[in-house]
Amino acid sequence: MDLTRRYRTLVCAQAMLGVLAFSIAERNGWLLAIGGGAMGAAWRLTRSGDRPAIPRWAVNLGALAAIGWLGVELRYFTDQAVISIGHFMIGLQVLLLWGRRSHRDDAMALVLSMLEMVAASLLSFSLIYGLLLAAYSMLAIWTLMFFGFSSTREGVARQARSVVWNGNGGVGRLTASSAAVLDAASVRSLRRTGLVMGATVLAVAGWVFLAMPRSPDSEGGRRSMILPLAQVGFVDQIQLGQGGASATDQEPVLMMSLQSQGEPFGSSGQVWRLRGAVLDRFDTRSSTWLRSRSVRRYDMRLLVGSPDTELAPLSARLPRVTATITMRRFAGEQLFTPFPPTRLASSEISAFAFNSLDQRMQLEYRPTRGSITYAMEYPLRYDQGVFEAYDRLGERMSRHRPDWEMPTEASVVPQAYARGWSTDLDRVRGLAERIIQDQGLGRDPALINDERDGAIARALTTYLQTRYQYTLDTPPTPEGKEPITEFLFDQPRGHCEIFASSLAALARSLGMRARVITGYLASEYNPVGQYYVVRESDAHAWCEIETEPGVWRWFDPTPPSEISSPHRGGRSWLTQFRQVMDHLDFLWVRLVVAYDKQSRQQILTGVMERLESMGMDTPAGFRRTAWRLVERTVAAGSAVLMTAWGWVVTLGAAAAAVMLAVGLARRLRVRRRTRVLRDEGLSEAERVRLAREARHYLAALLLLERHGLRRPAWQPGLSYARDLSAQWPEVFGPLVTLTELFYRCRFGGRDLLEDEEPAERALAQLRSGLERFTSERPWRAA
Repeated sequence: MDLTRRYRTLVCAQAMLGVLAFSIAERNGWLLAIGGGAMGAAWRLTRSGDRPAIPRWAVNLGALAAIGWLGVELRYFTDQAVISIGHFMIGLQVLLLWGRRSHRDDAMALVLSMLEMVAASLLSFSLIYGLLLAAYSMLAIWTLMFFGFSSTREGVARQARSVVWNGNGGVGRLTASSAAVLDAASVRSLRRTGLVMGATVLAVAGWVFLAMPRSPDSEGGRRSMILPLAQVGFVDQIQLGQGGASATDQEPVLMMSLQSQGEPFGSSGQVWRLRGAVLDRFDTRSSTWLRSRSVRRYDMRLLVGSPDTELAPLSARLPRVTATITMRRFAGEQLFTPFPPTRLASSEISAFAFNSLDQRMQLEYRPTRGSITYAMEYPLRYDQGVFEAYDRLGERMSRHRPDWEMPTEASVVPQAYARGWSTDLDRVRGLAERIIQDQGLGRDPALINDERDGAIARALTTYLQTRYQYTLDTPPTPEGKEPITEFLFDQPRGHCEIFASSLAALARSLGMRARVITGYLASEYNPVGQYYVVRESDAHAWCEIETEPGVWRWFDPTPPSEISSPHRGGRSWLTQFRQVMDHLDFLWVRLVVAYDKQSRQQILTGVMERLESMGMDTPAGFRRTAWRLVERTVAAGSAVLMTAWGWVVTLGAAAAAVMLAVGLARRLRVRRRTRVLRDEGLSEAERVRLAREARHYLAALLLLERHGLRRPAWQPGLSYARDLSAQWPEVFGPLVTLTELFYRCRFGGRDLLEDEEPAERALAQLRSGLERFTSERPWRAA
């Protein structure tokens, strides 16, 4: 094995794996292409170590440039410090690998690679990163072992270069050989060491995982140690008139599983809306929907009890659904909820804020990790009693708040909340009145509520759905124009945000209460895990309109054909494969990333209960349980064999197993025979040919190894055979004959089977000679 080439390959592979993990965590394809390509080129140009690709002064100059670029990124991207430092470390790695490759440079490159993995862990916790981290850890073991071998070899080489010459021009002192080659025995020992160390690392990691959960109740639970990525799609405010496209990223944001009466609830044909931000004020100067400051004064701090908090009592006559939501990329304090929620339960949330006026829910503190799981209970149909319970909850909580926390305009805000429109009021109201008049409806703008508000809201919604065109690419609003009126009267094309804003404007112009909601649509159902996958591209905006006193209903003016998610899936194998991978990623988040104290207790309790139920709490019980498992397995196998398909499957599996065993045995035989050559340059086809045609010579080498004789890696085979024959010709003379025959086969293309008779005779003589001198083994003393 060429130590230098293998060592340099491992260092570059370690560095490239760190770049791959960081690029995936940042979701930066250009970084992967540029950084990975530069490292791959550096490996190709500098793996021999003869000369550097760039001089040392250029490396130092590049390092100064990288430091300057880091300062620029930290200056202008203050919220992305981890990403900026990651770019800096990748740049330094490329420079180190392109320069003269000393062990100090390689050590720095490896340390930078480890820091990249740490930085990637702050940006991502996906299954792909977990797999890359496992591969990186195992590769690091091999790289560090080869680093030790190579550094030792470099020290020996330094000593060998410090030769002392005597006066006659001869060598006075010479160190041992420093050839960068490992023989077969060293390679086997290295592999065993690597496997033992890998198994030890896995065992320790498993113990640490089970013993030290990521608890949200830790000391740092009130401040996030994760720097979130910019979350595309969901926004907590809407600025109109900017143009551009909506989010198209397919990164999963959350998973939602539904249950009704203990059974899975939901299918791919259903669409659910998860509300997030509630926007009730439109700023005419910036054309932006915001949440009023006066509304925030109604936020109430609620503690999650044991283990849930009831927001509103739910009548027994109402069907209810429990939604369990796992936030994947938690970039803020917002909790996404089906509407209207009546109960919250979570072992990871100690307190949250709930607003009785707009029913917005959010955490008080960002969690310490990038994921969080909570459950919401809500009725399947609207009930006025739920909203009345919200009001009572707000009144009850306000009585216990200090005076300085009380709203200053408690009697005014609810009356004016989410009402009124001022931007081009006459045109907007005129259009709204024409729409409802075509449906035989009318409304007095002075009224807060009207019994026909539900029908009016549906008429306005239908008008927008059928008369306007949905597009992801919304052209920017011309200067001097207002985005909503431009959409309603001049440019009937836009995305969901402008549709929702226009519906709110039409409803408000008639005196109705209306607010804009931003959140997500859940329509991609995963039948493998029986849950909905919500991606960043599923970000959506719609309206909530008060149709009865205190009762808010959602209305979505976006054309229904455009609302239907493109992720509903199909029956192709690619879709099914994606669903399986999504489910594995979901399990990774639920079982690994979100592992906490409660999860650990559930695992331990479940294991103990299972052992007790199976009678395995004693050694005798363990033996009985093992025997029962064997009996059940045999019975199940017999039942399968009783069917025709069972026989077909069994015979097919048996044939496949036999073919696999034969192929594996053949491959192992070839490996066992040819490993004694210690020639890594052999191709697989050449190995197979030599294992068949030169089997006598290979058998001779294996025979020598069993008697404690191993050819040095630096000495050719024929020279080694002649040295042994010169000392003990009666024993090793046949080895010279076998080696000469092998040379004809290996380098002359002659089939050794043509000389099978002399090869058989020479091998028999060598075997008998070795057995005759086994007791003495004089060559071992030499």
